[in-house]
Amino acid sequence: MNPKNTPIPEPIAQFTTPATQWSSKPSGREEQPSQLSSSSYGAEVGDLFMTLIHSCQLCGANSFDYLTELQRHAQELAAHPAAWMPWNYHRALEPPGV
Repeated sequence: MNPKNTPIPEPIAQFTTPATQWSSKPSGREEQPSQLSSSSYGAEVGDLFMTLIHSCQLCGANSFDYLTELQRHAQELAAHPAAWMPWNYHRALEPPGV
């Protein structure tokens, strides 16, 4: 069979709810931060922050509080980055033994 005549397969999943439609879009802007930056380093930093903020939105965390705690606990973050994800950073803030 000629590849040009191959039927197009049906999509595996349809976006049927507003929540899934919203979460499939990384931001509400037309342009990504990487397209607005004047340097590649600035673009990487902007993309990193947009990813962190979007991850917070998806798991229900307050992105401002999350980023603030990352700054306050930079040494702990560097030592144990997996403990400081948006969905579990509250556990890292608890005193030991709680």
